[in-house]
Amino acid sequence: NPTFVCELERRGFERCLIYKVAILTGLRRGEIESLTVGHLELDHKTPIIRMQPKDTKNRQAVEIPLPVELANDLRNWSDSKRQQVGEPVLSIRPKAELPSTEKLFSVPRQLVKSLDRDLKAAEIKKVDDRKRTVDIHALRHSFGTLLSTCGVAPRTAQQAMRHSTLDLTMNVYTDPRLIDVAGAISLLPSLPLDGLPPIQQTHKATGTDQYHRNDPRTVAPTVAPKRDFAAQNVSKSDKIGNSAVATEQRKNPANRVDSRGFCNEVDGARTRNLRRDRPVL
Repeated sequence: NPTFVCELERRGFERCLIYKVAILTGLRRGEIESLTVGHLELDHKTPIIRMQPKDTKNRQAVEIPLPVELANDLRNWSDSKRQQVGEPVLSIRPKAELPSTEKLFSVPRQLVKSLDRDLKAAEIKKVDDRKRTVDIHALRHSFGTLLSTCGVAPRTAQQAMRHSTLDLTMNVYTDPRLIDVAGAISLLPSLPLDGLPPIQQTHKATGTDQYHRNDPRTVAPTVAPKRDFAAQNVSKSDKIGNSAVATEQRKNPANRVDSRGFCNEVDGARTRNLRRDRPVL
């Protein structure tokens, strides 16, 4: 039946356009389902979809810019919808004549099942190597990733995604494996150096070649201190004096200085003052 075949092809084209709108605008499934012909403003310098607060997730009005190609697809689709319901085809309509409540798309109730069949026909895996599942909302993730890979500033991407935080846009809705880091590095400016690197030369006559620099026998005499015989003699005399003092203290314990107090002479006798009236610090 040619009429039935034409209707099936029309349904297939409609689903393709739904997927394209989701990927290039970031609209959610419910938002796409609520679109009407009156939401389209395609004759502006920048074509837009004007969403009403009741149609958005955060209940705020929003203007969504459209790529030129997508705007042309939506214009042709809306014109075909008007032909189907018996309305005249008008490629250009004033803003005052756009409040039509006609649904732009007939979104299938089981859109997920339709997507699964389309993925199988396109030979696209339902689950990727990271165990992530492709569903309708994954197309919104594709939109966020495309913004980053196209070099869109993060704050602009957040506005396009209509997110409350930048972290949600950059860390949840952007696939880091698809970001072209190598391409970004290739855009860095050139910083040329003058000339070529100098060639290392050895000078054996002055002892600066690699062998002499690494030889400890050559380095040691230049950095090690010289022996001081006078200092050694003084050190020996100090040792002799200290030994005599130690011998005297062993013979006369009364003359030993206790580290816990001080020795004072009282009435000609040496006594030990422990200074018990002060705390030990």
